[in-house]
Amino acid sequence: MPTDYAQRRTSAKPSRRRRPAAQPRRFSWGSFATGLVVGIAATLAGALLPEVLSGRDSPRISGVDATPVPSEPARPQPEFTFWDQLPSQQLPARSDGDRRQPSAASGEPAEEIEYLLQAGSFSRHEDAERLRASLLLLGLDANTATVTLPGGATRHRVLVGPFDSERLMRRAQTTLREQDIDPLPLRRRPNQAAAG
Repeated sequence: MPTDYAQRRTSAKPSRRRRPAAQPRRFSWGSFATGLVVGIAATLAGALLPEVLSGRDSPRISGVDATPVPSEPARPQPEFTFWDQLPSQQLPARSDGDRRQPSAASGEPAEEIEYLLQAGSFSRHEDAERLRASLLLLGLDANTATVTLPGGATRHRVLVGPFDSERLMRRAQTTLREQDIDPLPLRRRPNQAAAG
């Protein structure tokens, strides 16, 4: 008897096997205990390993056979004697506008000094004037000084100041640094020429 295989293929439904539903994993006390023991062992090894490698005996946990730890030598405490010295000393008061620097030997004022900042030095006068104008817009007292160097070269310096105190000069120096200008601080006597 002849069999029709074509019909059989189309009429037969493919069988699908059902997979069993995945069951949620349960907590394993064995895995937990193993992880706990490994963690404790790693912590103890990390704490005791540097002492073993340095050649010292490891301290015993019981404390009975523990080696005594030498105490650090006591650091000398600083002595503050200014409490006693301060009331007996008198210093002359100086105002911010005082241009005289006190001499180290006596309490008398020494020669007058004024402070300047050199913001730049240029070979072209136009470049010096351009920087001077930008500094004037910042509110700084700027001027130019022409200097002839040995060898015949001429330089045009842009000077900011003069300032009566070093504190005022530092304040202007900060303003210049904010503008990416690294000034050169100068000190001179007031009657000295600007070319100094």
